[in-house]
Amino acid sequence: MPQKKIVTWSMFILFLSLAIVYSLAYIAKSEVFAPTKNTPASILTSFEDAEDTQIPVVDIGNTPESATQLSGVISWNISDLSTGLLSSWSNANALDDSLASTESVPLLSGTTQFFGLLDIFDILGFQAEYTLQDSQGNYLAKLGSQTTDFVRTVQQLWGNVYTMATESEILQNQLFGDKVSFINMPVFKDKIVIMVIEIDGEQRLIQVDATKYHNNKDYLKSLFIY
Repeated sequence: MPQKKIVTWSMFILFLSLAIVYSLAYIAKSEVFAPTKNTPASILTSFEDAEDTQIPVVDIGNTPESATQLSGVISWNISDLSTGLLSSWSNANALDDSLASTESVPLLSGTTQFFGLLDIFDILGFQAEYTLQDSQGNYLAKLGSQTTDFVRTVQQLWGNVYTMATESEILQNQLFGDKVSFINMPVFKDKIVIMVIEIDGEQRLIQVDATKYHNNKDYLKSLFIY
């Protein structure tokens, strides 16, 4: 008889425990799936409100130090990158232009192309097709086949032009060409000798240091007369 009571009570406790477990499970399930305020409609409303809300603009002056430093690093990197690319691109183009220009210019013996502007051209206001220079400080500019009218301009600037037009006078002065015109201006007196030589239908402006002019005559002639 006592064993039967024990079995009965054990079964009762087991069924009671199962009932409690199922009750708790039902309550928990009801809370999980119960509707809340964040229903699909309310969630959609929240997104719509978010779209209408303007993003605040951060004032750089009030930006925290760490954010300011980060912004500075980003800007510095982007600026340096763009500057480096532009600089590399500019240098490459300048080199290409320089090489192309040098290849198209017929160089005389011992000369290189000069990319600057001689004072005489700045004063007279005309340009050369190209200018060459040598190691002795001489400049040789090609003016082209068209006659350049520089006499009047020189005279207006209180200078004068002396022209040798005969072969005998040119040879007597150990020069060359069909015509030689000396440009004499006060600003260049005793400093440089400037002469325009017409040879084979072209004009060449030659600028020589005044102290080297007489000694350079044969050398200059050798550049043009082979």
